[in-house]
Amino acid sequence: MERADIVMLVLEHMNLRIPLVQTFGPRNIGELARLLSEKSAA
Repeated sequence: MERADIVMLVLEHMNLRIPLVQTFGPRNIGELARLLSEKSAA
């Protein structure tokens, strides 16, 4: 399973509607988690 597949599953589970391209900035899982947390709080 590739990173993009995992991110799409997480976005779906969190009901986040953000472009997948916005998830390519973070370099590690911690940065990605922070980004998704910020997006879900917005």
